Amino acid sequence: MGIYIFVIILLIYLIIKYDFRINSSHKDLIFRNYWVNFLLLVFICIPTFSYKMGGDTMVYQNWFESELSTIDKFSFSDSRWEPLFVLLMSFVKTISNVWIFAHFIIIAFINCSVFSFAKRYVNNIFLFLLLYFVAYFYEYNFEPLRQSIAIGVFLYSLKFLENNSLLKFYVTITLAACFHFTALIAFIIPFLKRINYNFWVCVFLVVIAVSGTFINIYFQDALMQISFFTEGEAYSYYLGSDYIENKLNFVGVIFSIMIKVFPVLISYYLVKRAGVKTFPYINCLSLLFIVMVLLSTSVPILHRLSQFFGIFQIALYSDVLFFNKKILPNIQPYCLSILRILIILTVSVNMYTYYNASNQYGLKNYQRCVPYTSIFTKKADPVRQKYLDL
Repeated sequence: MGIYIFVIILLIYLIIKYDFRINSSHKDLIFRNYWVNFLLLVFICIPTFSYKMGGDTMVYQNWFESELSTIDKFSFSDSRWEPLFVLLMSFVKTISNVWIFAHFIIIAFINCSVFSFAKRYVNNIFLFLLLYFVAYFYEYNFEPLRQSIAIGVFLYSLKFLENNSLLKFYVTITLAACFHFTALIAFIIPFLKRINYNFWVCVFLVVIAVSGTFINIYFQDALMQISFFTEGEAYSYYLGSDYIENKLNFVGVIFSIMIKVFPVLISYYLVKRAGVKTFPYINCLSLLFIVMVLLSTSVPILHRLSQFFGIFQIALYSDVLFFNKKILPNIQPYCLSILRILIILTVSVNMYTYYNASNQYGLKNYQRCVPYTSIFTKKADPVRQKYLDL
């Protein structure tokens, strides 16, 4: 737990020292870059040197060490996972059969992609990294690593969107989909370039919010096909039939919309109004995040797609949290205060979901990464060991 607290305290210090400053000297910018590179190293080392942490990570490790063939015996039939991921891991295993080496390559690529995105498009980079660390770091680095690679490739493709190089963008997204099929959702992004947030978009979001339950009830077979899971616990968990029948209610949906949708909409409005330079296609990327959040309320499998666009959510938040009267002179101070409270509440709910919510195995999600154990001590947490026995 100590390593997590150290990172959070360090990021808070760097936020105060660098992000709060409106004008920075050349010397400040140099030291700022040094700190960013240091944090990149830390963010890579934490998951790389972890020992038996993360539910999906342990599954990947067992598959890599026990089932995967080296490149000379390679076959795509070795796994039901996407072809480029299997091919990459087979090539890595040919070099070394040690999981830490394969894990390092994956984690380094993921975090280099996130940090590269932050350097290119984010103004308050340390605030962005703090939000990333508490809201998405666990999911990106300890769970669906295939999807995280696809997200990294997608973040790289943004520069093609920025330059309107659509052919290069589609080629890159195709590669991303060969690591995880969720990247296919990015194919529709160029078609949404000119979308504007207006009354009809709001009506569309309301329709999406109420249609999730209908989709879950009447299209479970179709959802089953895209989930790649067999009948059983995974089927019920990812399609959420039990969740729909027993837990979903009107108040819960409204609460989800209040803390996950409104802050994104307001943040988008303020960023556009202030003329802040941010990531390309900010309109459709933020809209896709909202749509996936609304649908995943009643169709849990689509939570993966909301994660796919989660980086853009916290990029928006990192910009608007420091807005003031000089930047937006016509905005009442209490409006910004309400927005900041909503953003803090959103991040808190994300933390609660990732670290405290009980899952279908009777364990809690936070037990997948707390307490932190490293390969240097190799202390297997007895609760986390249950994942290996499933």
